[in-house]
Amino acid sequence: MPLTPGIYVVEGESCRNPANAGWRGWNGDGLVGSSTRNCRATIVSRTGDDYRLRNTCENTYDGSRSDETFTMTVTDQVHFTVEGQRFASCSSAQVPASIRNHVFGRETADTPINSEDYAEVMEARSREYDRLEYKPVNLAGFECGDNCYLELTEGVEGAAPRKVLCTARLCADWRDAGRLPARLRNTGAKAKFGRADQVNGAGNVMARGVEAVVDLRL
Repeated sequence: MPLTPGIYVVEGESCRNPANAGWRGWNGDGLVGSSTRNCRATIVSRTGDDYRLRNTCENTYDGSRSDETFTMTVTDQVHFTVEGQRFASCSSAQVPASIRNHVFGRETADTPINSEDYAEVMEARSREYDRLEYKPVNLAGFECGDNCYLELTEGVEGAAPRKVLCTARLCADWRDAGRLPARLRNTGAKAKFGRADQVNGAGNVMARGVEAVVDLRL
């Protein structure tokens, strides 16, 4: 199967806190859900990107084995569709350890990607992230002087925390307090990046077209 091992969520679900029904794990052998483990899939047939699979799993509630047959459409290395739901790969750093451990086991939970595939998979995830209008970020802090800046970490593997000019309405709402609401620290959000002018205290433009968060969704 041309699918990268990892955790996948229904598009629109949070990688950091997906609902039980909103995620699947591809362990390299089979498709795992919240109530199954140790899954192994057999390809029954294939037509283009559509794979008819027989997926055999151990049920977590009583240890019995069960199997189901379904069609998985694999559009690329980090996306697939099952039963009308489109799933997208999450960065391992975003996914709760409990889910990673459930799918891969503790010894392999942090390294599900083979080293020879790593660069190609990371490039695919990066391209997908770049296509998003609203990108997943983790909020760390906020400060205001002449301008307001949001401290965030983008939701891609290896991203480092950074401060970005913020002209979003929410940043304007937080300006008087001069800090990020405590309940939002280290939580996920979706940021729309664009360009804005950087000004001084008198309102004069000091730099034009600076990268900025122009809209923010919690």
